[in-house]
Amino acid sequence: ALGFGADSARADLVSMAADRRRGEAILRALVLLESGASGDPVSLAAALGTLRALGLEDTMRRAALQVLLLDRYRG
Repeated sequence: ALGFGADSARADLVSMAADRRRGEAILRALVLLESGASGDPVSLAAALGTLRALGLEDTMRRAALQVLLLDRYRG
């Protein structure tokens, strides 16, 4: 599924985390998540893939569920 694979991760953010800038990489992924929740599927996939690549799989799954619920109740 889109966003759940490692190939969806933003390489620049994964590299940033490897360079001891993990907090910044997570914050940038959350900015992508916000764009994705607002309707940008490319940003959503990148955010979810990046969170997973950074070892935050539980957070990624919860975020994906929240986006699905928000979308369902918005429209």
